[in-house]
Amino acid sequence: MVRFSLNLGTKIQRELTGRPCRISLGDSHCFPVTRRPTGAPCATRPQFLEWSKTVVRSQRRAGAGTMRLQHKIAIVTGAAQGIGRSAALRFAKEGALVVVADSQDKVAETAKEITDAGGSSCSIVMDTTKADQWDKTVAFALENYGRIDLLANIAGVVALDGPDTVIGLTEERWAHVVGTDLTGVWLGMRAVIPTMIESGGGRICNVASMAALRGLPNLAAYSAAKGGVAALTRQAAIEYAADNILVNAVAPGTINTPILAGVEPEHLEQFAAAHAINRLGDPGEVAAMMVHFFSEDGNFLTGQLFPVCGGWSVK
Repeated sequence: MVRFSLNLGTKIQRELTGRPCRISLGDSHCFPVTRRPTGAPCATRPQFLEWSKTVVRSQRRAGAGTMRLQHKIAIVTGAAQGIGRSAALRFAKEGALVVVADSQDKVAETAKEITDAGGSSCSIVMDTTKADQWDKTVAFALENYGRIDLLANIAGVVALDGPDTVIGLTEERWAHVVGTDLTGVWLGMRAVIPTMIESGGGRICNVASMAALRGLPNLAAYSAAKGGVAALTRQAAIEYAADNILVNAVAPGTINTPILAGVEPEHLEQFAAAHAINRLGDPGEVAAMMVHFFSEDGNFLTGQLFPVCGGWSVK
């Protein structure tokens, strides 16, 4: 076994064995690497990043993904489960290096799944409603990958602990839903856009909802927040188009995520029937549209709210 350190701004210890190994940064950061020759010298940051690209290119030639996001650096929030997790996995499969963020510790499992599959990922536990934690997340991404190309604002909540109606909501539940689903999106863009401008541009995809387009019962705070996301997306698209930053949003229908775990089967059938194709959506189907926005196929798209809803929007 050979040990050596790399100075990337944070002390990193590498163990080289005959098997694939990982570089650990803090409690959760890991890169996929392969064995370098015994006695290999310590690398500078640019040398390491270029060597990492060479390793990843060789892995990609083995046939992983279609590489529509090759070498892009992405931040994905809400990445511990549901749409966020599926998006992070899909982006990595398409060649992106992914910073996965969530308020839950299990977000590290998403990063591990990516690295186990031969991709590159690091994880951070953060609260998207706090500006200082967004600053920390951006700094973490820049420290490890050098820039930010893509932001997927996916973290969101619904009010499950009581009625989400105009007269039934408490101030606390309103603040929780709007804070996570709208304020968190704004804070994310506010934190990331300056570094995108500095590096010459980027792509942002926010997650709204069909609740932004339809009047739905018992979703007052949620609808208000997601409607705000749609409006904020359009405004940011106009504001930063000249900086080569494209901002779009998806409006998912009812997607089969862990949030539906406690829903009665008859209600799930009603949710499915709202879609023209009469089934629930899969998180990967939302992730696929986000890849489209982030790839070269989305070069002429900005300010759009695209329903990913199985035809619900046309009924």
